[in-house]
Amino acid sequence: MLFISWFFYKTLPAKFKTLPVISAALYCATLAIEKYNFDNADYFFESLSYTVGNLFILVYIIIYFIDLVRSENILKFNQLTTFWIALGMLIFYLGTFPFYGLYNELTKNLVIFIPAAWVATSLNYIMYLMFTVGLIWGKPD
Repeated sequence: MLFISWFFYKTLPAKFKTLPVISAALYCATLAIEKYNFDNADYFFESLSYTVGNLFILVYIIIYFIDLVRSENILKFNQLTTFWIALGMLIFYLGTFPFYGLYNELTKNLVIFIPAAWVATSLNYIMYLMFTVGLIWGKPD
C-alpha cells in the first residue's frame, strides 16, 4: 500500500500531491491500531487497514483516469505505461475488495472462501498481465 501511495504521489497532478501522503499516514495508523487492538487467535488478516488502503487506491485511480480524460494524453492512452498499471490495479483492487474486506469472516465458510480465493488469484494474474502489457507496449511517461 505504501509503494502504491508513492507511485501515485509521483503520477497524480500537483493539486493532489497531498492525498497520497495523508492516505499513507492513515493507512499506517489503521495498521498500528489493528496490531494493537486485535491480538486474538480468530483474527488472521488486517481487514480494516487493507480496506482503508484499498479505498484510497481506488480514489487515486479515479483521479488519475479523470485527469487522463481531461488531458491530451487520452489520444495515446494505450502507449502510457501508467494507464496499464492503473487499469490493472483497478481490476484487482476493485474485484478483490469484498474478498479481502471480509476475509476473516469468509474463512469460517470454506464453501464460499475457496472459490473467492480462486477469483482473487485470477484477478491477481490479470493485474500483472496488465502491468506486462504496459511495460511492453508503453512508452515512458
